[in-house]
Amino acid sequence: MKVLHLSDIHLGLRIYEASLIEDQKYILDKIINIAEENKVESVIIAGDIYDKALPSSEAVELFDYFLNALCERNINVFAISGNHDSAQRLSFGSGIMKKAGVYISGSFKGTVDKFTLKDEYGNINFFMMPFIKPHIVRPYFDEGTIESYNDAFKAVMDTININEKERNIIISHQFVTGKGISPERSESESIIVGGVDNIDMSNYEKFDYAALGHIHKYQTVGSENIVYCGTMLKYSFSEARQTKYAVLLDFKEKGNIEKDLIPLEPLRDMRVVEGYIDDIVKNAVNTDDYIYAKIKDQYIINSMDKMKAVYPNTLRIDTYVENQSEDYDYNGESFKNLSFNELFEKFYIRQNKVPLDDMGKKALEEIRQREEAENNETY
Repeated sequence: MKVLHLSDIHLGLRIYEASLIEDQKYILDKIINIAEENKVESVIIAGDIYDKALPSSEAVELFDYFLNALCERNINVFAISGNHDSAQRLSFGSGIMKKAGVYISGSFKGTVDKFTLKDEYGNINFFMMPFIKPHIVRPYFDEGTIESYNDAFKAVMDTININEKERNIIISHQFVTGKGISPERSESESIIVGGVDNIDMSNYEKFDYAALGHIHKYQTVGSENIVYCGTMLKYSFSEARQTKYAVLLDFKEKGNIEKDLIPLEPLRDMRVVEGYIDDIVKNAVNTDDYIYAKIKDQYIINSMDKMKAVYPNTLRIDTYVENQSEDYDYNGESFKNLSFNELFEKFYIRQNKVPLDDMGKKALEEIRQREEAENNETY
């Protein structure tokens, strides 16, 4: 049985207020073609179908389009909710959708949904585990036994009855770690400080394949069959150097899984360009790409307008001076030992192109003295 593993499609995502709906439609069409060309029988979506719990109408319409395209090709869909999704909204109409081969597990209700398909090698079981937090799981177990994310996940896994003679796939959306290694994360992912959301990889070892979502870069966790497929598009500039894939799986007899990574070429790439702005503009290529420009020039008026004249999808600009420590300003002058007044005067000159006059210096000194007096007060 051929299965396509996707996750974190984040329909409706905006980056620096730029809508990616057109880009997402383009890449979903490519995925539909990949599924058709490779005679895929099932598509897994391991959570974060939408970017927000209240998705835009265009995001909902795009997901509807994608599901209909797969159903028209008699491709089954197995989708779970992620931490960005509204579990209840995603579950709407799931009973009716099953009749069309679309299986959606939005809310955890004490048990793990299991669906079984058959091929020439026998049964293949899909276990669907939506994103959970400890407080979601506690009501279904004895009080005091669920403290951490790992406690919650392990408690649920212990309730599953698995026929280990058959092929078993678990679809899960969590932060999975193992063997002392944490997955590589991107800026576009939700991060819980301190790593309290960790799930240990040992929870997945009894499955033939763990189709994971939540992490945006393709990677495995401790085993070639515990897999984050990553996003279908780059969703932050921290992902600019990554290659995005559709993960094609061919489940043959028990213990035999063939895996193929199919690169996904976007409508517009997401790139970081660096240098003096005149050089960046002069040497522009692929001008429709989403651009983050790191400009070496000391000060450029209307730098965004200048960039957008060539790169209309420039989303961010930062200015810096190469090989300069944090103790120096943009003109290469040391400010490490300057007083507050001296620092402000330098700032004033840079902003206004004229020195601070005597009246301004007097006002600045009065403000500084007043602030100092207030800071020294005791209550």
